[in-house]
Amino acid sequence: IRPRDWSSDVCSSDLLQSGALGLTVTNDSLERGLALDYIISAGSGISLDVADYLDWMLDDIHGRPKVIGCVIEGLNKPEVFRRVARKAFAQGTAIVVLRSGRSAMTRELIASHTGSMVGSAEVADAVFSADGVISVGDMDQWMEQLVIHAHAKTPAGRRWFMLSPSGGGNAVMSDIAADIGLAIPQAPRSVVDAMLKIR
Repeated sequence: IRPRDWSSDVCSSDLLQSGALGLTVTNDSLERGLALDYIISAGSGISLDVADYLDWMLDDIHGRPKVIGCVIEGLNKPEVFRRVARKAFAQGTAIVVLRSGRSAMTRELIASHTGSMVGSAEVADAVFSADGVISVGDMDQWMEQLVIHAHAKTPAGRRWFMLSPSGGGNAVMSDIAADIGLAIPQAPRSVVDAMLKIR
């Protein structure tokens, strides 16, 4: 599925446990300029789990997606998912996961929807982080991460250069950077001198 006037070779894929939500994110993806190779509704994962579909997409003969977005309720094969996540990270495909089940009420809803047993959100987030999976908290963050990873290069390290016309904006970004472990190196004197000459 391609947006209008699409002329890139960068593609993404969506993998969800909800068919109706899949239709919504497909429309949102096209509006944001994301081309989709696959949109898969995995359902309850009785025969094939989210991890199986991920593994298949990573080995696609037509080309690996640059980013795969997952909206999931649970994992039937967590060890397989971890292996596949590490495989994706090694080959440069970002996996962005929105996992529901953070509240008691949501866990009850999930039990009636896909029957998934939902464990601790904190444990899941820690495991995702260890395996290079990007875990987000809502649909807006999920879509923004898909757009970023589809169109930008994946950072190679934790050093970050910050440029803003707002002192307050710099302060906010500096706090966020510290919270997520990014380093903001001091600009060399030569860079400062060159910038001071710009009028």
